[in-house]
Amino acid sequence: IGFDWAPWLIYYKELQAYREKHGDCLVPYRGHGKLGRWVSRQRTLYHRQKSGCQSSMSKERERKLNGIGFDWAPLKSKASNEKINAEETPAVSTPTALDSEREVTPNPKGYT
Repeated sequence: IGFDWAPWLIYYKELQAYREKHGDCLVPYRGHGKLGRWVSRQRTLYHRQKSGCQSSMSKERERKLNGIGFDWAPLKSKASNEKINAEETPAVSTPTALDSEREVTPNPKGYT
């Protein structure tokens, strides 16, 4: 049985473009159209195949995705965790000499 590769190749090319722009294949599920859902689906199909279940993830597709550095388990990878932390961590300003001259306003809500 053959597969129609046309839709798969369209998303694969979108993923290549995403990788060129962002330096990784860690496409968020939301915010990038259907690409994030497609990437998530590839991971699901891969893990189904590896666990012995029926899957449309072919060896050729797996090879192509591996060739661009696809991360099959992003929640376990260091690169993914670093990217998530960088996106969620607010920027912290570095104290300057002027800061010591400014009047410090007490924090009325008790935040530290």
